[in-house]
Amino acid sequence: MKPNEARAVNMVQHSGLVGIFEFGQTPEGDAYMVMEFLEGESLRDRIQRAGGGLGPVALRLGRQIASALAAAHQKEIVHRDLKPDNVILVPEPEIQGGVRAKILDFGIAKISAESQVPTAANRTRTGMMMGTPAYMAPEQCRGAGVVDKKADVYSLGVMLFEMISGRRPFIAEGHGDVIGMHLFVEPPALGSLMPGLANEVASLVHRMLAKQPQARPSMAEPSAPAWPSGWRALRASPWMTYSAGSTPLRGLAPTADARQIIRPPTLAR
Repeated sequence: MKPNEARAVNMVQHSGLVGIFEFGQTPEGDAYMVMEFLEGESLRDRIQRAGGGLGPVALRLGRQIASALAAAHQKEIVHRDLKPDNVILVPEPEIQGGVRAKILDFGIAKISAESQVPTAANRTRTGMMMGTPAYMAPEQCRGAGVVDKKADVYSLGVMLFEMISGRRPFIAEGHGDVIGMHLFVEPPALGSLMPGLANEVASLVHRMLAKQPQARPSMAEPSAPAWPSGWRALRASPWMTYSAGSTPLRGLAPTADARQIIRPPTLAR
């Protein structure tokens, strides 16, 4: 539990970030934080339960996550440890799809406005890796001293790849091998894994996964309101359609939109 997390979240007002109501230290010196209670499941659990990609739900959740991160980036806050375990899906019947994605754990967030003049106190030490290897940007893998907003763009690209296809772009036995793939190996073509995927969606994900930060889009692009409409261009050939008589995914209202959830064949991990 880190004061930096509370400071970072409280600098941004967004429905996609977990609320923190109070933080401080007890008389004994122990840190505490009073957070919003969330009843739902992690994005990691949702992906595992689906047994494959999440279909158009992936794009809707991706936009929600990107929107929250774009708001954080406007305040010069970089998450630096974005992954499915740090996203909770909570029921919210008032929004399309009935589910809200909320980002947790800004514990290693970097408040960039304080770090524009790097010092020994506020700069990540060169050679120190911060994050989770499966979702780390190449510059994080290198232990670069300056990690900016484009690292979050890359991490979300990995998550979108996984949510759409049911597998991560880079799979290996050890963390070192995964890090090497982030640095030197191009991800498999998302369109070849998901033949029915709209080209514009696949292109956006691959640009988010560019090795060089300057080649990636800003978080504003995947958070754009029009972007989730790309799922309407998904060609249904390889996918099974959710039927009205089936049990809906937990947290999703059985609406006409929910009945169009599609699931690809299970892919080898």
